[in-house]
Amino acid sequence: MGGMKRSMKRSLWFGAVFFLFMAGCAGPAAKVPPAGGGAGGESAGFQTQAPMPPEQKAVMNGGVMEGDFVRVNYTATLEDGSLLYSTIPHTARAPGIQKAPGYEEPKQFAPEELFAGGKSRVPGVGAAVLGMTVGEKKKATIPANLASGPSDPAKIKVFPCERTFPKPLQMIPVKFFEQFKKFPVVGKEVQFAPFLKAQVKEVTEYMVLLDFIVKDGDRFQEEYGTVEVRVREADIAVTVTPRIGAPFKTMEGEGKIAATDGKTFTVDFNPGTAGKPVVLEIELLSLTRKSVIESMKIPWMEEHDQGLAEAKQAGRPVVMVLYADWCNWCKKLFNESFQDPGIRMLRDRMVWIKVNSDKNKEFKKQYKQEGFPLIVFMEPDGRVAAKIDGYVDAQTLRQSLEKLIERQSKSKT
Repeated sequence: MGGMKRSMKRSLWFGAVFFLFMAGCAGPAAKVPPAGGGAGGESAGFQTQAPMPPEQKAVMNGGVMEGDFVRVNYTATLEDGSLLYSTIPHTARAPGIQKAPGYEEPKQFAPEELFAGGKSRVPGVGAAVLGMTVGEKKKATIPANLASGPSDPAKIKVFPCERTFPKPLQMIPVKFFEQFKKFPVVGKEVQFAPFLKAQVKEVTEYMVLLDFIVKDGDRFQEEYGTVEVRVREADIAVTVTPRIGAPFKTMEGEGKIAATDGKTFTVDFNPGTAGKPVVLEIELLSLTRKSVIESMKIPWMEEHDQGLAEAKQAGRPVVMVLYADWCNWCKKLFNESFQDPGIRMLRDRMVWIKVNSDKNKEFKKQYKQEGFPLIVFMEPDGRVAAKIDGYVDAQTLRQSLEKLIERQSKSKT
């Protein structure tokens, strides 16, 4: 009977690198003696199950489950040891380390925050953390088909070496916002390209008129090659002499310049890991349960002066949003960007204020608001530290909040 009880207590969980599920497969039937224990007696066969894999034991013992929010340090390499990515500076900058094609050093070394089972900077990390416990380190190999997959011919693009832009240039407001992530304001300058600025000359309901700020004969050295500008009567011609092997960024992402015939150049947007397995070394630093994150709410205050007084007393920085009830971008900001778990987890680090400046126009004037929404970041004493005009996605917003917190921390030291 003891063997039967032990067998019935076992459960089978099967853990794979990219998914986690409960399996009902059973092992061979085990013969268990009847209650009387007679020699040679047989009972109705009870099925035994395979031992629980270590990953699933970790889940049962408080390990990471899908949807949990985690912070991890990790290093990703190809099978030959060449480095793809690392969150750890001394690993990425170790003397003599070989860098794999497509390697990109992070702008700032820091642990990555992500949802377990979800997307990550390097494919596979989000799934590989499933079952890990805080402080645990592990090594996992992601098969090529589950990492970046095979090279995709559709991600190999051809671009002209010369492009022309009419002057002035007309854009519909939606396209303007998609490209510049801000609302058009007459007189404001925008960075149309790394080497090409433009000024907003006119804004209507259906059109934004841009005037390029450039001189005939301007020549620029860019990472991807040489750029020359010619200003003509009706248009501006921009000619690129590309550099083979150089990175090239577009709104679709970043690729490598693979070839050129002088009239066009070819860019491969496939990742350097395409068709290759990836080896991950991961350390789990912290874990916040999905249920805990879902219960977190940002404590918005709607009284401007009261919010600033609380910030000063508590010594915390301020995030203030000036909004309007009719503004759909304001609704998107509150309903999407501010719902990001990483942002909600910062709720106790600052004071949150939202003001309807469409009704309380004195605040619109006070903060020199030109459009909706306006996000204002302030020091605890009420001094404005930075502003964001218009809607901003969760990732960009979180980076801005972290900079505000870091600035406040430095001011205390």
